[in-house]
Amino acid sequence: MFFNFIDTHCHLDSPKLINQLDDVINRALNSNVKYIISIGTGVTSSFKVIQFCEKYEKIFGSVGLDPHNAKLWNDKYLIAFNKFAQHRKIVAIGETGLDFYYFHSTKSQQELALREQLKLAIDLNLPVILHNRESDRELLAILDEFKAYEKIPVIVHSFASTSDFARECIKRNIMLSYSGMVTFKKAHHIRESLAITPLDKLLIETDSPYLAPVPKRGLINEPSFVVYTYKYISDFLNINLFKLAEIVENNAKKIFKKIVDYERN
Repeated sequence: MFFNFIDTHCHLDSPKLINQLDDVINRALNSNVKYIISIGTGVTSSFKVIQFCEKYEKIFGSVGLDPHNAKLWNDKYLIAFNKFAQHRKIVAIGETGLDFYYFHSTKSQQELALREQLKLAIDLNLPVILHNRESDRELLAILDEFKAYEKIPVIVHSFASTSDFARECIKRNIMLSYSGMVTFKKAHHIRESLAITPLDKLLIETDSPYLAPVPKRGLINEPSFVVYTYKYISDFLNINLFKLAEIVENNAKKIFKKIVDYERN
C-alpha cells in the first residue's frame, strides 16, 4: 500500500537544514512525503522559499513575516509579499500571528503585522497560516474583527493550546495543524484538542527543524520525520494510516488550491 504524506509546515531555510537541503528532500521523498510546504518568516526567508519552489518540484511555500520579527513591518513588506504571492507555487500568506511568550516584538507591533497580512491574504484570496503562543484571546479577537475565517482558509499551525481554544477555532471553521509536539509525553492538552478536532479540520506538519516527534525527539527535525507524527495520530485516533494520509492530503488540497492547479498544469 502506497502512502502520500504531506508536511504542511516546515522551515527549509533554517541554517540547520539549508546546507544539506538536497539530502533532506531526498530523505523526505524516500519516506513517501509527497509534498512539503516551506514557510516564510520574513522577506529574505520568503525569497528563499521561492527559490526552493523553483528548484524542487515537490516543494510549495508561503510568504510572510512571523510575530518574532513583526517589529520590522513596514509598507515595503506588503509590496514584497504581494509580489511574491503571485508565484504559482506560493500557496498561502504566513506565517503571521501572535507570540506573547517571547515578546521579541511588542504586542502592538505583532498585532499591526498580523492585521496587515490578514488584509493581504483576504485581498489575494489566499489561506493565512497563524502562529499562536499565549495569545488565544487576542488572536481570536483579531480574526473576529476581520471575519477572516468566513473569507479565506485560516490555519493555526503547530497547535499547542487548550481544548477550549480548539473548540473556538472549530466553531469558526479554522484548520488545526498538529506537529510532533502531540507525541510528547506531557502534551496531554494537545492530545485533548486532537481528540475533538474534526477530521476535515486536521492538518499535520513537522515545523522542522523544531519539535522532532518521538522517537526522534532531541534531533534536528526534518520533513521525513512527519511520518512519525502521522503514525502517532493514526494510532491515537484509531484511523488506518492510509486513510489518515488520504484525509490530510485532501484537506491540504482543499485549502492550498494552488497545489491542485499546479498538478493540473
